[in-house]
Amino acid sequence: QSSKAAQKAKELAKTLVEKIEKETLDKIPAEKKALALAAKKAEVKSQTEEQKQILAEFPALLVSVSNLEKFDPQGAA
Repeated sequence: QSSKAAQKAKELAKTLVEKIEKETLDKIPAEKKALALAAKKAEVKSQTEEQKQILAEFPALLVSVSNLEKFDPQGAA
């Protein structure tokens, strides 16, 4: 029973992460989308200044299941 609940919670968290990612990307101007996606994939130590700036402007680009509560406290609960 509890493993089913845990699985359902994981799926819900994953869905919320995807929703937040999409909403965040929708807010980013078209000319900055490629930069934003590259910044999201880049390792922290290899990020350019431009990438750091866009991540500072749109921190939800870095949303994941493990940090979901920062971006959607109710959904993560």
